Amino acid sequence: MPYAKINNIAAASIAKKFNIAKSSCAKISNVTTPSSFSNTYSLDFDGTNDFLVSSGNMDATEGNNRTRTWSWWLKAGSGDIGSGVKYILWPGDNNMAFLFNGSNLVINSSTAFPPMTASWTYRSDYFETGSWVHFCFTQSCPGGNNTEAVHKLYIDAVLKETWTLTRNQADYTMKHMSIGASFNSGSSPYGNIKCQMDEVAWWSGVALDADAVTAIYNSGVPIDLSVDSGNYDNSSDLRSWWRMGDGDTIDADDATIEDNAGSLDLVMTNMVQADVEEDVPS
Repeated sequence: MPYAKINNIAAASIAKKFNIAKSSCAKISNVTTPSSFSNTYSLDFDGTNDFLVSSGNMDATEGNNRTRTWSWWLKAGSGDIGSGVKYILWPGDNNMAFLFNGSNLVINSSTAFPPMTASWTYRSDYFETGSWVHFCFTQSCPGGNNTEAVHKLYIDAVLKETWTLTRNQADYTMKHMSIGASFNSGSSPYGNIKCQMDEVAWWSGVALDADAVTAIYNSGVPIDLSVDSGNYDNSSDLRSWWRMGDGDTIDADDATIEDNAGSLDLVMTNMVQADVEEDVPS
């Protein structure tokens, strides 16, 4: 259900950074970093103009690392995601983008061209069921540029697709990180998606193996990614971890989703108090 800890608080605008109209956010308090791991909150994106964006650019060295892993949880009902191009994650440039295009789940990567397209059945069978789904994408290219890269897509810890490709790709100039739309300063947001998202993370320099992905999925219950646990022993490689409400304090002057592993905090844009929801994978 929607998060509603505080009532009758005047909303105040947080439109400070990108010359884009941002809806006001009321203060959300009593959300503090827990002494032990718990997961209570997620963010709801309306598919119209909601998104998260970093105030600074992604690190160029880390962003262009050709061995990496991305993970997140997503929930959408039948038809909720919408038609056309809808962005899930847009990390810094088209060197890595996750989106729906029509019925297809599309992954852009610096080590693959044209973009990798997963089976359309994943959208209807997994992503539009009204249930939480865990997504994990790994990319392994230890030889660097113009060498073989292995890409794997896991859904709920089950390996669904493997692509092995070679591409001669120069480094990108990294830009802002955005979630829920494609966005960069000076442009308009594009491809806003309608869904809920939780526990978004990425690791640099490692393509998590199947056992680690299974440990993170944890039978549908997110784990603490900041510490090693069982077959997940990659906490030292974690570069960013956005908990989408847990541990975040949002008020009139600061509507920020904190990076719990690095320093790439994300600004809530066109989002309001009710977008923080007590609805999580469990």
